Amino acid sequence: MWFTFFMGELDFVVVDFETTGLHADAMPIEIGMVKVTDGAVTDTFQSLVHQNWVSPEATNIHGLSVADLELAPSASDLVDQFAKFISDLPLVMHNAAFDLRIAKASGLSRSLFANKVYCSLHLSRATVNAPNHKLATLAETLNLNQSPEHRALADALTTAELVLALLNERRFKSLHNLYVTSGLWPGQVGPEGYKLPKNGSKQSAHMTASIRESIAASITDDEWAPHPEWIGREVCFTGTLESMDRSEAHRWAMRLGAEPRMSLNKKTQFVIVGGNRGSSKLDKLQEWRSKGSTIVEIDEEQFLGFIEEAQHHKGLAEEGV
Repeated sequence: MWFTFFMGELDFVVVDFETTGLHADAMPIEIGMVKVTDGAVTDTFQSLVHQNWVSPEATNIHGLSVADLELAPSASDLVDQFAKFISDLPLVMHNAAFDLRIAKASGLSRSLFANKVYCSLHLSRATVNAPNHKLATLAETLNLNQSPEHRALADALTTAELVLALLNERRFKSLHNLYVTSGLWPGQVGPEGYKLPKNGSKQSAHMTASIRESIAASITDDEWAPHPEWIGREVCFTGTLESMDRSEAHRWAMRLGAEPRMSLNKKTQFVIVGGNRGSSKLDKLQEWRSKGSTIVEIDEEQFLGFIEEAQHHKGLAEEGV
């Protein structure tokens, strides 16, 4: 299930490590990297890494022991190759916080540029309904061709296919735009180490024009169903919707003809309120109303009602009624 995309922010490198264990001072024993260019895998890198100790528990998982690493290069010997393969491309890792800790502890990240970092574990949690978000479970849930083997290159290839599958499913041609419209924000890694994503792990309040353009580009011609009350309106979501994730909600709002925004402002016409809603946006809503704003607050059922109504009228129009 490999996918080929047109150019559109779809160049990145997937990195995966096998390690001496899961303890705080774990070190890499294998590196696997996959380069994706224009949405297609174009290059791979794999190397064992010399270590003098591997925990028995780790060996039981990946099958590698000290004997397998005896003739392998050290992490310091691989720094230049590691950095050259990645260059200034964004990184994708399944559990980025763990892998970046390994990269920093071993010195592998010291020659990197200021690379963006996208965590596919966070992305899958935000977009995939699965029993858990281990690579093996996701590969089975999404019917991927690749399957993880607790070996670095196989796991990196699986992660690459996972990300491309999510992009393909949602018809996004930008990893960054899919990530932030899922409520996430990339971190950054460089010689000084790993910088956490903005606002911890959440996206900033700004939805750029390029993100809205990417959403629009992900909608096929036959999916558009404008609703007269939504055309040209600015809308904002808060809380958790039960019927869809935030990314899909943004797509539906645009199908209706609206422009989704991440934050309230004086031009906002609709606020769609889900469960577990945060107080900040609702406080902002009251603030704007006190200034004379006519922002309309609707719940998920009403939002779905607008979608159903638009679909109904679209069907009648196609039938010539």
